[in-house]
Amino acid sequence: MRHLSPHRGFSPEDETEAGRDGKDNGPLLHYARKLLAGRILIGALLAGALLTGTTVIGARTSVAQSPQSKRTMRVQVQPGTSLEVSGSPTITLSSVGEEEETSSDAATYGLVTNTGAPKEIRASLDQLPPGLSLQANVSAPESKGKGAESSGWTSLSTGETVVVQDIQKADDGGVPIAYKATATAGAAPKTYSLTVTYTITRSQ
Repeated sequence: MRHLSPHRGFSPEDETEAGRDGKDNGPLLHYARKLLAGRILIGALLAGALLTGTTVIGARTSVAQSPQSKRTMRVQVQPGTSLEVSGSPTITLSSVGEEEETSSDAATYGLVTNTGAPKEIRASLDQLPPGLSLQANVSAPESKGKGAESSGWTSLSTGETVVVQDIQKADDGGVPIAYKATATAGAAPKTYSLTVTYTITRSQ
């Protein structure tokens, strides 16, 4: 047994070794300290788990509650048809009665139409001098023509002549146009400039 000195204050070591009743309580206090430390550790782990769970739940809640705004937009497609002819072919007639032809792709056209109603292409000349004759062979569009048909070699005049018929929806470019010309003795020897006008219209 250990006696307390009147000149020395009471300390936890004195309590640990001797106890208030003078008995040796060291093993009991050691066990109590371990038990208390274990409880503190478990409490810290539980607190950390709860904190983590709260953070995750909070994040999910934030995503679920993200503000949204919906609007309805409309896209309207208008009916449209466009026809564009390119190329400036030239035919040279060396003798009377001779027939000369351009290459098959000396002139081309592009056609876009999104309407299903049958349409046709017509051709006409601004003039046709005496002694001259001119023919055109306009190929039919192929991509979405759905049965469009060329009229083949067609004589041109100042009146409109159908050169392609039964066109429905189409989206084509570089479609060939060929020409051939002849001259009689009534044609004066000079260079003639003829304008061919192509028109696409609803089939009649």
